[in-house]
Amino acid sequence: MYYYRNKSGKILTKKSRIDYIDLVNAEEKRYNESEEKLARWCRALTSITIDELKKELGDDLMEKDTKEKLEEEMNKYSSDDEVIALYSAYSREELERNTLIDEAKEEATKQGLEQGIKQGIKQGIKQGIKQGIKQAKEEVVRNLLDKNIDITLISDVTGLEVDKIDKMIIN
Repeated sequence: MYYYRNKSGKILTKKSRIDYIDLVNAEEKRYNESEEKLARWCRALTSITIDELKKELGDDLMEKDTKEKLEEEMNKYSSDDEVIALYSAYSREELERNTLIDEAKEEATKQGLEQGIKQGIKQGIKQGIKQGIKQAKEEVVRNLLDKNIDITLISDVTGLEVDKIDKMIIN
């Protein structure tokens, strides 16, 4: 809620205020009867069809005459080509803009996912090759140790350090 204030921020009067309501957020919150009515008003104000509006208004949010007049006006404006054209022109631009934004996000996500998969495959291949080479070297070292070949010679041939070969003897 907002109050009228002077330049220094002091509230000029509490008799007049502006209440800000997030309709989408408020339509889902209800803890007591009055908040349920507020939620119904929010759902009514954001309803798309007249049937949704009627359901939310029920018989207790508006007087019958006022409700009937509202429904009549909604029917009138929702079938008026000029009103629809005014609304649709703005909506069409907004829909096109939102569609372009969503498509760009999807494409970026898709490209990022594809790039991530490719990068993951490359890393997996590299890691697999490294592990394969390591396992092959260890197998060669074990075979040479079984043949009682000198550890220094094994180190020179395989490129492994002597202490690593010693650990392999222990294991």
